[in-house]
Amino acid sequence: MRCSAFFSAVFTLLYLLAACGAVGSEPVPRYGFEIVEKIRFDRTIFTQGLEFDGPDRLIVSSGGYGESFIRIYAFPEMDIVEERKLDDRYFAEGITVVNQRLFQLTWQSGDMLVYDAKTLTPLASGRIPTQGWGLTHDGHHVWFSDGSDRLMHFDSQTGSKLDVINVTLDGKPLNYINELEWVGPEIWANVLTSDSVFRINPNSGQVTGVIDLTGLLDPEDRLSDTNVLNGIALHPKDHSIWVTGKRWPWLFRVQLKALEIDAPGPM
Repeated sequence: MRCSAFFSAVFTLLYLLAACGAVGSEPVPRYGFEIVEKIRFDRTIFTQGLEFDGPDRLIVSSGGYGESFIRIYAFPEMDIVEERKLDDRYFAEGITVVNQRLFQLTWQSGDMLVYDAKTLTPLASGRIPTQGWGLTHDGHHVWFSDGSDRLMHFDSQTGSKLDVINVTLDGKPLNYINELEWVGPEIWANVLTSDSVFRINPNSGQVTGVIDLTGLLDPEDRLSDTNVLNGIALHPKDHSIWVTGKRWPWLFRVQLKALEIDAPGPM
């Protein structure tokens, strides 16, 4: 299929919104965290996407006009293996790897870029009629966010069968959805300006859990240009969760801790 035809098929139905699922009456579970491990990270990276490609390769997308790049590290040594600078007109955003192809969103330019995941050789590009924010995949479909409460997905091979879901938390739209990661049967998402990660049911769009990462980065590690939490990656071998932020000096391996929710008293 020609590249233009592929992306045309992907986004033909982009603005069709799926109906929200029924809102459950149970409170959404809340979680805290424990730091299991941390690894030094280049604090100049304006992290927009974080993705493992196998157990020993970590791919990072760094944003900024005139400063955007995509980089592959040997993990956990964090030696640079490959790097490609983006054209100055691009502000790099989320990334995901499907069948040895690396997809990368750009913010306001409306372009989705596709590379060879091993060499970062460009393979294709196409236009999208929204902003590009976060990106992930379920093995067959590529899912992406545009900074609203919507998650969209399309067939990674044909670009067809686009679906859109609206994400809700306690029955209300969850806006500013950013970086995404597929974790088990769920999508985990950063939300711009929030210190939490949101666990989303991809079938209903309902948030099924909220992970509060407040205090993850020590105040002593914050500089004047340190920015928000952004970046979630699932290690494919041990299924550990790694997170970081924009211009953060650490990659953190975190473990969830269930928080107690006080039961209502007698009426």
